[in-house]
Amino acid sequence: MSQLLVVLFNNTVNTLTFINTEDSGNNQTVPPLSMFRTQQHFNIPDMSDCGEYFQAHHMEVQSVDGTPIFSFWDNDDANYALCCCSGRNCTSGTNMPGYFDGGNNATVGIMISQPTGAYAIQAYKVMNDV
Repeated sequence: MSQLLVVLFNNTVNTLTFINTEDSGNNQTVPPLSMFRTQQHFNIPDMSDCGEYFQAHHMEVQSVDGTPIFSFWDNDDANYALCCCSGRNCTSGTNMPGYFDGGNNATVGIMISQPTGAYAIQAYKVMNDV
């Protein structure tokens, strides 16, 4: 299993695109300063080996022109801890800032912001079932 994405917040002045490489039905455009809540929880892809699994097993936030800003996944070899990288450079992946602790079926929210000109990603544990 995996952690479950229940909300994604675009806290920037730019339109962003959310991509799920495992389920294109989840893909959507997220206008500036808005969020989407999933009707059904989106399984964050499990990915423990970047070289072998990354291409088809991650979520991605892109600029409106299709340039990848962040990719993220959970590490099924580390109790599903949330990981992320800039663009698609998964070899530089690290634990996601904020709530990254593992846990099968943990519900999380992701926020993309732009506090200093550069994009930032942050995870939050969602405390109730939304």
